[in-house]
Amino acid sequence: MIRVAIVDDDQTFCGFAERCVEEYAAGSGTAVETEVFLSGEDFFAHKGDHDAFDMVMLDIELSGMNGIEVGEALRKSNRDRQVQILYVSAKENYALDLFRNRPFDFIIKPVTKERIFQAMREYINEYYTASGFFEYTLDRKKHSISASQVLYLQSNRKKLIVVTPTGSMEIYEKLDDVLQTEFGGNLIRIHRCYAVNPQHIAQFSFDEVVMDNGERLSISRSLRQSVRERLLFSAHNRMLERSREK
Repeated sequence: MIRVAIVDDDQTFCGFAERCVEEYAAGSGTAVETEVFLSGEDFFAHKGDHDAFDMVMLDIELSGMNGIEVGEALRKSNRDRQVQILYVSAKENYALDLFRNRPFDFIIKPVTKERIFQAMREYINEYYTASGFFEYTLDRKKHSISASQVLYLQSNRKKLIVVTPTGSMEIYEKLDDVLQTEFGGNLIRIHRCYAVNPQHIAQFSFDEVVMDNGERLSISRSLRQSVRERLLFSAHNRMLERSREK
């Protein structure tokens, strides 16, 4: 599910944008959940868990805390680095101010339904594929994180520890179940309790892997051969991708 926050002090626009997003979702068979906020302060005050949103449609000319300030606050929060910002404005001269907030798109008002459809289509194609996000439940709420941000998963009894470059979190999931998903298919199981993201392996030997963050994880004796084959295959594919880019 894609969670979209619409932050604009124009209630009429908010209603229009929400209908457009929902219409696009219905037509494309995409599960979407929307929520409207009439100010930046309202957004942060009512959604302490604003990291739960995948996309924020954000008006720049908000009264009080403006859209640029809201974007900066989102980017400063480690948990919100994967939130994609879609800026909306009546003016075009914000390019340099917006650059540091890394929006994925910028729409000039008046906004048409077709333009919102285009933005939704680009967002889904670029950022939201089944294997591109890991969805999980935390504190009874649905969340998602970019698969590229996951270093490794560690099974801890009935919980699963998700380790990212900025920290870790515990969720109620089974490692075996996650590995059966499309997201899990991109991970490599190196131990009964560990599955690693090959994109974040800095070094590997026959009996251990060294992750980007410097952590060393042991490879089970029974899995060493299969892990080595998977890692070599993954490294080969990355080399092919780089050669195509050149």
